[in-house]
Amino acid sequence: MIAGCTPINIFDQANPAVTDQLRQYTVTPYYNTLYTLRQAEANANGELFNLPAGAVNLAVGVSYRKEYQRNGVDFVAITTDPVAGTCFISQEACSYPLAGGFSVKEAYAELFIPVLKDLPFARALNVTLGSRYSDYSNVGNTTNSKLAVEWRPIDDLLLRGTVSEVFRAPNISELYAGPTGSAPVFADPCIGLDAAQLAAHPHACQNVPVGYAGTGLGQANAVVSGSVVRGIALRPEKGKSFDWGFVYDPHWLDGFSVNLDLWRIYLNDTIVSPVGANTLANACFNTDTATTPGVFCNYITRTQLGDVAFLTLPTLNLGRLDTRGVDFGFKYRLPETRFGNFALTFDSTYIAQYDVDVAPGLGVPVQHIAGHYDRDFGNYARWRALAGVVWNMGAWDASWRIRYVGPLSVGSRDPSQRKSADGSPAFPAVQVPYGAQVYNNFSVGYNIEPINTRVDVGVDNAFDKQPPLFFQNNVINANTDVNTYDTVGRYYWARVTVKF
Repeated sequence: MIAGCTPINIFDQANPAVTDQLRQYTVTPYYNTLYTLRQAEANANGELFNLPAGAVNLAVGVSYRKEYQRNGVDFVAITTDPVAGTCFISQEACSYPLAGGFSVKEAYAELFIPVLKDLPFARALNVTLGSRYSDYSNVGNTTNSKLAVEWRPIDDLLLRGTVSEVFRAPNISELYAGPTGSAPVFADPCIGLDAAQLAAHPHACQNVPVGYAGTGLGQANAVVSGSVVRGIALRPEKGKSFDWGFVYDPHWLDGFSVNLDLWRIYLNDTIVSPVGANTLANACFNTDTATTPGVFCNYITRTQLGDVAFLTLPTLNLGRLDTRGVDFGFKYRLPETRFGNFALTFDSTYIAQYDVDVAPGLGVPVQHIAGHYDRDFGNYARWRALAGVVWNMGAWDASWRIRYVGPLSVGSRDPSQRKSADGSPAFPAVQVPYGAQVYNNFSVGYNIEPINTRVDVGVDNAFDKQPPLFFQNNVINANTDVNTYDTVGRYYWARVTVKF
């Protein structure tokens, strides 16, 4: 034993003496966030003039919005080395004070034009034109427009379609986030190369020896930061959306309505925050030549032995998103009975395609996410649905609501993605299937009209459905998708609402 040193048994933390000793070496860092939003807007709408099919309506408006965010970090958690992303405690707990904001001025106009009315095969035909101008203090200005058409060939059927330009400006975190430590999992593309291959990629594989064994699929120290810290000017994401569908309200079945819509959305210059370690390494390697360094190679630092010392994961306009699917739903209010009123509802979404090209033209494969869970992009089960049965009679009402998340798989079909379920390079394309999840929620309510009060009680996840366990490496520091599945289990609740 070292003189003057008191040993600590970390496996006996229940012992008060050990607890007191541990307190001398532990710290509870604090983090706080202040977000402010100042907003003003003015809107006006009304009729301009009349056409044979009806009145032409115009809606216009202007708005001003200013956002500001400040994140406070305990001194022990502040990143002291912005290159390595380290601080006085564990690297993954390191952060950096963030402060920044932006303002935006907007103006919009929307014109509703009734074209035809009460004609054979044109009970109604309406066109809507709209446009919005946005001027951001940090990323410039943009104008986005839309065209929508509604056609009712017969009283029971409405056909509709919309084409819109879509736009998203970078948020405060993507812009102003300070250097923060991370430890991403990635596969080094320089493993096992011969002399000729290494000579063809001298910048991507700097200092790497012939036949380099590496560590296979491992973790590397990394620093994540917003674009401003790295001197990168982010651009807004831009794209288009298309929607076509119908609503059918049969006159021969009172209270019933069914709708179906086909949709597609694509975005260019999607903001990747941050660029993934695999994307960084593969893009560097695939674009590297003997004379010209590959894209992103300056974000990778190797030791004299060829090992990856650390990565810098920036926020960039880099990707492209292309997704399409179908929305389907119906509602039916049954005829009134002496047992009360009943209604059925159903809404669902099917994702036919969700393709993410994280680095177009840089040799990084397109990722087909539909039907999969991916730790970088999230849960994209092909089917999701909400269904319900609602009853009311006098002051009483009750409901049974069902939430359905369809089956999916974890792990990539693409060997180059190295996202197998067990994280092993030997089995890079292994997928693990998971079944559907169904949650049942019940509630009962009663209105006490004389005192403007309503009482509700209920139970959510009534059958205590547990979330699936995902066996994928480094899954958001958890073993399931907490953003999609219920991790609490069955729980009861009560609510009293009083109106004054």
